[in-house]
Amino acid sequence: MKLLDKLKINHKPRSGGLDLLKYIGPGLLVTVGFIDPGNWATNLAAGSEFGYALLWVVTFSSIMLIIIQHNVAHLGIVTGLCLSEATNKYMPRSLSRPILRSAMLASISTSLAEILGGAIALRMLFGMPIKIGAIIITLACLVMLFSNTYSKIER
Repeated sequence: MKLLDKLKINHKPRSGGLDLLKYIGPGLLVTVGFIDPGNWATNLAAGSEFGYALLWVVTFSSIMLIIIQHNVAHLGIVTGLCLSEATNKYMPRSLSRPILRSAMLASISTSLAEILGGAIALRMLFGMPIKIGAIIITLACLVMLFSNTYSKIER
């Protein structure tokens, strides 16, 4: 009985707002990453033109996002590798190359939505044509990508 009493005495539960953050984990960061001006502008433009006809796309993509992020988070926790590293390490080259190419195409597709959203924002702010806005946004993204810094764009 003495051991149980010691455990009760030494147990000092903490509860604070910061303690909650350790349970949220990377999910919060991923969620915030998908709520950006490019997505909002693209979604609003598509919704204003097509109404609810594309709502199934949002539902399906949200479900797939949850499944993929959950599985990739577990992969990272268990192996310490990102998805592309694990694909290269554990799969034969004949399978890993097409998988990595499809992942790159998916990333490019996501970037296209961001570029379109930025072009729509430039049109809304300055009345700039969509094509010129898309070129400006693409050039800005390329500068950030190849300079590996955001400080030039921030200035």
